[in-house]
Amino acid sequence: MAVRSGYGCGRCEACARWEPRACPQRGGTYGYTDVGRPPHLWGGYAEHMYLPPYSVLKKMDPRIPAGVAVMFNPPAAGLSWAGSVPRTGPGDRVVILGAGQRGLCCVIGARAAGARQTVITGLRRDARKLALARELGADATVDAETEDVVARVREVTGGGAEVVVDTTPYAPQSLSHAIAIAVRKGRIVVAGLKGLRPAREISVDDVIYKELTIRGVLSMPVDETFRAVEIIESGRYPFERMHTHSLPLEQAEDAIHALAGGIPGVNPIHLAIVPGAPRVSLRP
Repeated sequence: MAVRSGYGCGRCEACARWEPRACPQRGGTYGYTDVGRPPHLWGGYAEHMYLPPYSVLKKMDPRIPAGVAVMFNPPAAGLSWAGSVPRTGPGDRVVILGAGQRGLCCVIGARAAGARQTVITGLRRDARKLALARELGADATVDAETEDVVARVREVTGGGAEVVVDTTPYAPQSLSHAIAIAVRKGRIVVAGLKGLRPAREISVDDVIYKELTIRGVLSMPVDETFRAVEIIESGRYPFERMHTHSLPLEQAEDAIHALAGGIPGVNPIHLAIVPGAPRVSLRP
């Protein structure tokens, strides 16, 4: 069963559309609700989790392994950020900055929207992720540490892209890259949080002369969540290759450190906390 991350009041127009994130009296978000609030089970780091009556659910094929089934959120983001939000269509070139799980799923979203070319960037340590990006449909990959990102992207796209999706976390300079890569009338989607660090040296004149559209995104509509579940169930993409490990509850802290880059030599794509799973060594 797939569960949307937020829950609402269940009485307003937004909740009637199954969009609790737009609820003016929004109840909260799983994982962010104070555990002191009864009945206390508001997160996923437990064997049981409380779902209030107005949660949004989607049935999933029970034969799908738990570690893959829980991955519905990243592909929903990819379908939205690289497809619906920038209105990607046939003829569009799409550049995705960042090769994390959402960046990889933006490759899927761009291809599903009919993009004629998809390019993704990553770091040197992301070699395995960039190889997987090609399996998912990326036409080209760029190593942001060894290559000039803007020059290389312009070279492989023949001048730039109509759509640029920035998923890179804690890298304010990526917005400058996005503006430089975008062609006239281009659409830039900014999804990677920068840890409150300001983006400096932004070429505002380029934004004006190119007549660019810059859109920030935080979540995705419920329809995209349902589409993501259907895509996982279809088996069209190797999501099992994106899932690195399933860990038991007692290794939740290890999983957080690994995803945050706190374990040298370890660069997982996706980890899941699955009660009862065997312990996993995350050391290289």
